Formats: sequence, structure tokens, C-alpha cells
Amino acid sequence: MDYSPKSHIIDELGWVHFRQALPIELLNNIRRQISDQLVLAGLRRLPFQSAELSKSSVRFYRRNPRSFASLQGMLVNLPAVYELALHPLIGQLLERSVGWSQAALSPIHNLRAKLPWRLNKSPFTTVPWHQDYGASDPAVEDVRLLTLWIPLGPASARHGGLELIPRSNHLGWLPHARGERGPEVDLLSMKNALETGQSLTPVSVDAQAGDVVIFDQMMLHRSLKNHSRICRWSLDLRYAACGESTGRPGQWDRDPLVGERVGDEVMKLVRQRSTLGVPIRKRVDE
Repeated sequence: MDYSPKSHIIDELGWVHFRQALPIELLNNIRRQISDQLVLAGLRRLPFQSAELSKSSVRFYRRNPRSFASLQGMLVNLPAVYELALHPLIGQLLERSVGWSQAALSPIHNLRAKLPWRLNKSPFTTVPWHQDYGASDPAVEDVRLLTLWIPLGPASARHGGLELIPRSNHLGWLPHARGERGPEVDLLSMKNALETGQSLTPVSVDAQAGDVVIFDQMMLHRSLKNHSRICRWSLDLRYAACGESTGRPGQWDRDPLVGERVGDEVMKLVRQRSTLGVPIRKRVDE
């Protein structure tokens, strides 16, 4: 398949899966820093191995179940996340996918740890069908965001991976509501929209550490239950073309640019995002 800028595969299919596109050392740095933070929170230090975080996280959760509720606060101590998020390789993937010559990181981004379903049956363990456009501020019009979903370990359907509906980005914004498991699309509206003769059927993404899945903000997607014995760690990062709105004004003074060196200035923005206290407004709540 042609992934050149002229093909604009995101506009056509709504998503693209780049396999083994990221150097494993970048991901190992993130896993090491997450592990260090868990150690500070009470996890017994273990010799680091690339797969150890997924296993040790389960043992940590059994002893400290409340600690996983504060993962977003951990980001201020994870510069490796931003070294990945702003790495030039990310810019190259965005250019190949949608033709952006330069992109900026949106403050709408998350670190997620999906525990085995048998351990944690919280309604927020799985995420229902939704569109990421709903996470942007309703005061901002004409927002165009792309989501980069980056697993830090195995992320098949069995591990609670991603399921999406190719070409559903052409359906436009569908009605949403706040459900028990967070924002979810109105299922009747979704059913009617899918009955358009476009052969829109769900696809389960089988991903590994090193992969990057990029999809449009209008893509219908959800996450599945984790039926494995390990914790599935992942990042979901959102980007806009340079100079365009990144979806949530006021969360930090400026949007970091892809290709920018991660130093004190960028991490100051990350801390600002975490502590500024600006109310988060989401389109899905309107």
C-alpha cells in the first residue's frame, strides 16, 4: 500500500497501522521510567526486562489498587514519554499518513494501564464505541486532530486491544452521551449511520510494542476486555497540524512541536498541563 503524502490514507480509510516503526529503546526508556515511579510508590524493585513491566504491574496492583488511579499525574515524571511524542519519527509518520509537514502535540493525551479483567472489572476498564472529536473543547470549531495509539507491550484483542471501523470517519460527528464507562456514541445513531452501504465492519487491531496506529478524530473505535494475565500499557497521543487548534486552549502556554528537544521548557509545559487547574470542557458533554 502506498503511504506517500499524496495518498492521504487517513482521509481515505480513517486509519493506518505502522508495524515496528519505533525504536525499541525509546519504548524501553518509557517502561524504565514507569517502573521507577511504581518503585517509588511501593513496588519491589526487579531487574528490568522489556516485558517485566506488564507482569510486575499486576503484582503491584494487587498490593496498591488505588495507585493506578493517578497515572496522569505520573506523566510529569516521565520525560521519555515526551521524547517519544516529539520524536522526528512521529512527524514522518504523520506526514506519510496525512501530509502534514509539521505537527504539534495536543494537551489531550493519556498514559493507560489496562489490568486483566479478572482483577479489575471497573466499568472504565473497557471503553465503548466513541469518536475522539468528543474530547475537544466545544468552544473551538474546525478542530482536526489525529490520534496516535502506541502500545508499550502486547496489545491484541486478548490483551484488551483496539477495535475500529475503517472508513467510519466519513460518517461525521455522531451524537454521544456520558455512559457508565465514559463517553459513548448513541448506538441507534451509530447503527443507522453504518447502514449506508459502505461495508463498514469492525476490525480488531493486533499490535505489538514498536507499532503505531494512527486514526482520524471521527473514527469509531473502542477498547476490549483484557483477558490475558498481564497489564496492557499504552499511550494515546493527539496531534494537530502546526498552527491549528490542538483542541483544548488554555491547558498550557503553547503546544510543543514535533521535532522539538525535550528539556526543561517542554517539561515545564507538561507540569503546567497537570497543575494549571483550567476546567476541561469536552464536546461530548454538550
